[in-house]
Amino acid sequence: MQLVKTYTPEKGGEWEAALKERRELRVKLHQKFEEDRQELSMLKKHLKDKNQSKDEVERKMREWRSSRRNTHPQPRDKKQLVIELRRVLNAKDEAEIKNSLNRMLITIKNRNEEIRKRLSE
Repeated sequence: MQLVKTYTPEKGGEWEAALKERRELRVKLHQKFEEDRQELSMLKKHLKDKNQSKDEVERKMREWRSSRRNTHPQPRDKKQLVIELRRVLNAKDEAEIKNSLNRMLITIKNRNEEIRKRLSE
């Protein structure tokens, strides 16, 4: 946050809001992960208890997995943005530092949106 306060103080509120939202979304995402894990263990338990046929449980597990496949948002270019920020910090180019910080903020907001979508599914 020190870099934001130094180079883009006008965006400090946006950064704080985006990071606060990120923390809240990560807690909710972890809760959803735990629910999914319990659901999967229930399916496995049904198989062990023989309450359902093996084919039935396998079908449900395939459906469960396919419904969750590719729903986890990926930090696509986070590493690239950090490398770029380090480069412009070393060059002490204020305009580029501002641009890098703004791109990072946009990335954080986009990632928050992806997490919100995943939680609503």
